[in-house]
Amino acid sequence: MIKVKQLAHVCILAQDLEATRGFYRDVLGMHTRSNFLRDGRTFGFYLDCGGRSHVEVLSWPRPAMANVTRSTTSAWRWKTSTQPSPIVA
Repeated sequence: MIKVKQLAHVCILAQDLEATRGFYRDVLGMHTRSNFLRDGRTFGFYLDCGGRSHVEVLSWPRPAMANVTRSTTSAWRWKTSTQPSPIVA
C-alpha cells in the first residue's frame, strides 16, 4: 500500500459555486484561498486545507458526466452525453 505524505489538491465539480463555497466555509471551516476568473466572472476557486493542500472547485452546470479525460497539455476536458464538445478550464 502506498502511503500519501501530502496531497496537492482534489478537484470538485459543482453546479452551484456559492452554495458549495458556503458549505465548505460554514460547515467544514475551510476558507477560499483564491478565485478563478474569466471575463470578470468566477468559474472556480481554491479552498485552503492547510499547508500546501487545497480543494479546487470548478463550475460545472450539467449533473451528468459521461467521462473525464486529461489532454496532453494538462488541461481538463469534460464531455457529457448531452454536450459532445469539450469545455476546457
